[in-house]
Amino acid sequence: MELMSSYQQQQTSNDEQKGYVGSISGRAFIRRDKQRFRMTKPLFERILIELQQHDNYFIQKNDATGATGLSGIQKMTAVVKMLAYGAPTDNIDEYVKIGKSTASESLEKFCRGVVEIFKLEYLRTRNATDIARLLRVVENSGFLGC
Repeated sequence: MELMSSYQQQQTSNDEQKGYVGSISGRAFIRRDKQRFRMTKPLFERILIELQQHDNYFIQKNDATGATGLSGIQKMTAVVKMLAYGAPTDNIDEYVKIGKSTASESLEKFCRGVVEIFKLEYLRTRNATDIARLLRVVENSGFLGC
């Protein structure tokens, strides 16, 4: 055991001197300072449920041959990826196994549905109460003056 721990210490020391970080000795660690889009699961589920109640396009169905179609989760995941990353529709095919035309159609139906469902709650004109709340948030979080 002592021999093993001293070997590991020596290997770790060698890796640090060479600039290596990570679990595989000799493999360089590349720091990718990209931001990742994250949506909470309850928010994702709430939007999906509202969309399914609004438009049956987001409900999984069988086609004429009896094959199971794409789920609402697949369609919405494709849309969120396109909106968050600016990913083209043909790139979505590899990620969610959804065709280019279906991805385009999903994006259009998603955007129309979200506007129709949530416009009164979230897409309304600001009022004095909203502005005051936002200013309190900005002041408390230290973003004032940015």
